[in-house]
Amino acid sequence: MRTPKVLFVACFIFSSSLFAQENIDLRPEFGPIRQQGYLGFCNAYAAADLLSYWLNNSAGFKNTKKDTREKENMVSGLAYALWYNFKHEPPASLKEKTNLVPLRKKVSEARKKLDEVTKEIYNSDPTAATIKNKIESWQGENSSVQQLMDLQSQLETLLHSNQKYIEPTSDYNIAKNDLFNATYGKNSSLSYRINLDEEGSGEFAKEDLSNMSICFEKEVNSEGVIFKKEEPETVIYSTKDVILDLQDSCAYMARQKKEKNSVYTTSSSLPNETIKTMFPNIRERVIKRITDQSNKMFYIEPISYLLKKSCPLNRKLGKRAPIVTSYSVDSGVELINWIDKQLENKKPIYIVYNPDVFSFSGVELPSSNLGPHAAVVVGRLKSPNVSKIEYIIRNSNGLGGCEYIYANYYGLTEKQEQALVKEMQEKIDKNCSCTEGSEYDKSCVQKYADETNERRKDLGSKAVRPYRCENGYYIIEKEAFEPVLSAVAWLEDPQKQ
Repeated sequence: MRTPKVLFVACFIFSSSLFAQENIDLRPEFGPIRQQGYLGFCNAYAAADLLSYWLNNSAGFKNTKKDTREKENMVSGLAYALWYNFKHEPPASLKEKTNLVPLRKKVSEARKKLDEVTKEIYNSDPTAATIKNKIESWQGENSSVQQLMDLQSQLETLLHSNQKYIEPTSDYNIAKNDLFNATYGKNSSLSYRINLDEEGSGEFAKEDLSNMSICFEKEVNSEGVIFKKEEPETVIYSTKDVILDLQDSCAYMARQKKEKNSVYTTSSSLPNETIKTMFPNIRERVIKRITDQSNKMFYIEPISYLLKKSCPLNRKLGKRAPIVTSYSVDSGVELINWIDKQLENKKPIYIVYNPDVFSFSGVELPSSNLGPHAAVVVGRLKSPNVSKIEYIIRNSNGLGGCEYIYANYYGLTEKQEQALVKEMQEKIDKNCSCTEGSEYDKSCVQKYADETNERRKDLGSKAVRPYRCENGYYIIEKEAFEPVLSAVAWLEDPQKQ
């Protein structure tokens, strides 16, 4: 009787192993991939994707029975982020005016230094110069927004791969943020502004969803960049710019009313049609009433009013709301186990990870400065070419995001980059004569810079990517995915303890 028992255990282990390798693909359960543009709301977009899936695969939602796989019925990622801001960051109280002159001077000096470094990079790197010229001459007549954003992203990657660019960029951002906070922030004489960066814009893993108002795409448009053909030219709306411009306009008007001798000037009013790119169903007379009220009173937050007019305040998940369960740890091995467990239960899972894995050859590269990112794992596959496990990642950088990043993968490791720079400098020192003023001959320097860029491009093109792309989804190998994970979260039934 002992042998059959052993055989049974062996068969059980074998079948469990097979089960662990089963392909799970939840992509058909999701709507179109969204493009968050320059909004730093990845947390909210990932949360909205999970909520859309939940509404379609739970007991239902009392205010709608529509299919959330359709674009217009998806939970709005932008609305989720805005509600999160208003819920967690109430307006600051009135405080004394801050002296902005020294802060403005500091920003100006930092900007000047950054411009000088950037100009130097353009002079030494023809690839960067070419991309810059394409962006400046871009008309949009025969191109898409994605192409423009691809160019901007490509230029940003090239700049951040240059060591000289990193420090002045950091100094400029710090100075700019100090001025921003003193002028508009929580400690200023104006009410708080919406946080358009990653942190504080919808931290799903910490959220109680029962009181979260739910908006849909047809009410609040989540596209970060909107491309419209308006004769005689093509117009691009950035959602981030619309939010900031609307707040600026109302804030300046409010300050002018408060300070009779104000030196501030009003910014031009936003056309109602521009605001309606975010809030498509609001009537123009309502937009005018809200902005007028914000202008005349002490900076009543216009975005909050527009949001409330777009979505019913009583549309909440309430007792039916799922429970957000989260787990974070230094070791990605444990997180992979949680991901596998949830996927086997047909549940997508929210992740926080280092996105540099999709852009650079090794996350240790010092020039990679993207910070943590949130996305959703929607499947697990066995690689068709090799015996490896892959995970399907749904991001919020549009349909062409993965393909662009894949094509521009920075394949050099830190050591390879350092070796290239060292070799280039040695050639310049040896072969380039100095002109008056102890400067190298520019044409000679350009020659070796061009050679180095060609070698860099060649090495990068030959680098093995740890992932592939399918219709906007990232499909990454387990070995590369595991080390960059830092947190996961998923939805549990409300009755579960």
